[in-house]
Amino acid sequence: MFDYKHIMEYLSSDTAKFKFETAAMNFQIIEDPTKTVIIPYNMESKQLIEELKYAEYLSTTLRKLQLYTVSIFEDEFEKLSSKGVILTINDIYHILNPSYVKEYYNQDRGLFIPESSDGGDGLFF
Repeated sequence: MFDYKHIMEYLSSDTAKFKFETAAMNFQIIEDPTKTVIIPYNMESKQLIEELKYAEYLSTTLRKLQLYTVSIFEDEFEKLSSKGVILTINDIYHILNPSYVKEYYNQDRGLFIPESSDGGDGLFF
């Protein structure tokens, strides 16, 4: 079925009151749950992260931060979190702890993901 989540029902109405918020909450192009992590590997990224903490209007800051983000699967995120290397701002934005950038990130190779929370490690490209 094309519209198995019934998104079109939220966008068609006899009263012309469309449920855009509900439709947006139920619609995802990529169904695999991922988390975005900001990598503070240079001065500009660190300054933008500081802006993110205090900015009133976030859209410009978030757009600039896209250059410094990677998307990882939730299980990979949990592995990093269990190692204590993820910081969270405002319960929304996840950042690789600057103290661990050299250990867990390489610009040429990507983000280093531990294989488990208690043992060996693997590399994420």
